[in-house]
Amino acid sequence: MTYASARDLPIFVELEGKRRALRLLRWLLPGEQRAKLQEFGAQLEELARTVDDFYSRLGDRHWVMHESLNVQHIRALLDEHPSPESAESALIHLYQDGDTLRWMVKGCFGLPAMRPRLHPLDPRRTRLSRRQVLLNGPGAHCGNGWLRQRR
Repeated sequence: MTYASARDLPIFVELEGKRRALRLLRWLLPGEQRAKLQEFGAQLEELARTVDDFYSRLGDRHWVMHESLNVQHIRALLDEHPSPESAESALIHLYQDGDTLRWMVKGCFGLPAMRPRLHPLDPRRTRLSRRQVLLNGPGAHCGNGWLRQRR
């Protein structure tokens, strides 16, 4: 199913409904909670605007907005790069950052089916220590580039 806007997604509809219900009861809330409710509405609107802008600029290029992307980084990227070409280039650069990519796939390490595919991203295996190289000697790498463990 396709949606015309992020505001049409079921989760947005649900959150907006809850926000409206809380607004009806806002006079029962303490002052700081009322301010947080207003802030939540603004954050929800900003998130919807960011998702809509992302898809209007990068959707035709088959990019997907997902929960692992930092919304503030994507908003800044979209504000700085008005054309689809420059926004796509900046998004590719974001994905090429090793720390960002490792953080985005961190949750996949717990999935047994994903483990064989994640070795290049495993921070514990990205560098061989000098001690490992000395202990294992020349030819210590197996065919896929990873250190063979001595038994």
